[in-house]
Amino acid sequence: MNAKYKKQVHVFVVSDATGMTAERVIRAALVQFSDIDPRFKKFTFVRERERIREILDSAERLQAIVIYSLASLETRKWLRAERRTRSVYTIDLLGPPLKLMEKLWNMVPDFRPGIFAGPDGETMRLAESIDFTLKHDDGQNIDSIDQAEIIILGISRT
Repeated sequence: MNAKYKKQVHVFVVSDATGMTAERVIRAALVQFSDIDPRFKKFTFVRERERIREILDSAERLQAIVIYSLASLETRKWLRAERRTRSVYTIDLLGPPLKLMEKLWNMVPDFRPGIFAGPDGETMRLAESIDFTLKHDDGQNIDSIDQAEIIILGISRT
């Protein structure tokens, strides 16, 4: 389908950590819909209810789909309850797998955000910066350039 006739869909990725995994999962799913033009906005290190309310308000205004990866059981339960009072569609990426594994192994998860064993915070920020730069190189993905902290303009390959 011609790009100008694609359905524009706002996709909010909400995470209590970096959101990189959640973003990759939803991108892998959305690439299967060639008639969709997704507009991503990522919200990272979200742990406060007030911040989630603000995100849901914005999602409701834009009719965005909210994909969230929140480790805290309490926060996920609260978000589900809050969502029921609104006209917004959400997808919980962590809750269902955690529940299945809990039943499978008869164990209770820790439900602690940010304990994913991986590179330290500085390394993750550097990786995210490089990823963002590559996604926006040569004028690509200009719709999300407003998320940049700094923009350097110049002749290509200078």
